[in-house]
Amino acid sequence: MNNNNKNNKNKEKIKNYNEKLLLMIKSQNGSKSIQKKIEEKSSDFTSKLYDQIKYNLFEIINDQYGNYVIQKLVEHCDKKIISSMIKKLFYHSQNTIDNNNNFYNKIEKNNLYEISINSYGTRALQKILINLSSSMTEEDINIILKFCKGNIYPMIKDINGNHVVQCIIENISNKDYLSPIYKEMTENIVNILKTKSGSCCVFPKVLNNINEIDLDIMINAIIDNIEKLINDENGNFSIQKIIKLNKNIYNTKIYNYIQDKISKLSVQKFSSNVIETFIINIPNLKDKIINKIIESNSIINLLSDKYGNYINR
Repeated sequence: MNNNNKNNKNKEKIKNYNEKLLLMIKSQNGSKSIQKKIEEKSSDFTSKLYDQIKYNLFEIINDQYGNYVIQKLVEHCDKKIISSMIKKLFYHSQNTIDNNNNFYNKIEKNNLYEISINSYGTRALQKILINLSSSMTEEDINIILKFCKGNIYPMIKDINGNHVVQCIIENISNKDYLSPIYKEMTENIVNILKTKSGSCCVFPKVLNNINEIDLDIMINAIIDNIEKLINDENGNFSIQKIIKLNKNIYNTKIYNYIQDKISKLSVQKFSSNVIETFIINIPNLKDKIINKIIESNSIINLLSDKYGNYINR
């Protein structure tokens, strides 16, 4: 038997073994069995396992049982393997055989978004980001940011994807690297803050993990669009969050918008919450708001209104 035939047979054996391993990982019992082995075996085992599955990571991470294998592997493997996962996962790659029976890696597309919105993939991807955070290199960060580009708003409005955005924001320690994400958010700020996940989940994380320059740009963009957000069922929460930052420069701008509209805003379902938050949290401007209400002769109307009566109280 010549060497070419031997090589072909070996490649066929490897292919068959990898296919069986993939089927095992994607079965309930097989997934549990491999997770147990990951816990019991050495780092040498996890390294070999990764080498066998690295070209099928996309398929495994989005599988209902396979994603648990990825999560378990991430908990027990070397940080370099997790870094490699980032590179492999964000391209949709397949281990393919050409006409000469040679393996090659076929790059199809950026799949960060598809993984993020998948109910199984999102869990494993978050585990990867969390476990990589302490040793995340500049190369890792650049890869993450590269594949986030153009996907931030679609991810934020998705029930699963928004958790990945939160995870990225929290686990990249140098906040200056996050500027491209915040720039993209700012460009879509109204649409983002009109979603529950954007206003109530992602935006609070942003406020805790943003540098002063990016913060100022984003908040000014929000205040510039306050009319579209203040009486929105989700957008009003973001205005309240800004008020609670207790920064005079922002609260003065908000006051300048609401001062001639207080009576109207006070009897609307969502904007009334903003007025109430302003009165409670900004004592130096509270008297001005009360005087505006008195001057407008609207106290009686507020008392009889189901939202306005909260302002009077």
